[in-house]
Amino acid sequence: VLRRGAAPDLVVFYSGVNDVAYNCRPKNGWAGHGRRESMHWRIGLPRVVAALLGNVLERSTDVTRALWPASYEEEYHSGRCYEDPDTARRVAEGYVNSLRMARDLVVARGATFVGVLQPIAYVGSPELSHLSLSLDSKRAKDARSTYPMLQELVANERRRGGTWLHDFSALFDGSEALYVDFCHVIAAGNRRVAERIAELPEVRALLAL
Repeated sequence: VLRRGAAPDLVVFYSGVNDVAYNCRPKNGWAGHGRRESMHWRIGLPRVVAALLGNVLERSTDVTRALWPASYEEEYHSGRCYEDPDTARRVAEGYVNSLRMARDLVVARGATFVGVLQPIAYVGSPELSHLSLSLDSKRAKDARSTYPMLQELVANERRRGGTWLHDFSALFDGSEALYVDFCHVIAAGNRRVAERIAELPEVRALLAL
């Protein structure tokens, strides 16, 4: 967008789930990326070869997830945050620090930045009886170990004047069945997020222009 010369007025980062799901993996660093390994081996390869191998890898992951879900859970969601509070703390701090850096870049270009800690099904009291989620999985235990730290850091940032950062983690609590898996929701849930973002003072100020 910036290369095309079309600078946005508003940038919203709605995140948190992937920071925990990916950075709590033993193979990732605490400030890593979900596709860290695939990006690493793609460097230096011709673009066509890298794209082809990437597609093969992603399809093999889909097959593993469908045929051997227990193996997939062990390989891709083996947690360390619930076993190591120090790692959980570093993951949580990495999340807030990355948002601060993103905000600095956005504000330097004259736009408004909004950071949102998104909900996750394993934390709070959402309606989950329609799903077959394992609340004892490693991913669930990682979330329950790390999300309270994320909530605490967001609250601390706001107390220090960081009103650009918002905690939506309880947005889906209640009796309405909104989740379709551990983090994605139906249209009514997305609408709830959009309405909540539109109600934020900094966003309302932009919409009033």
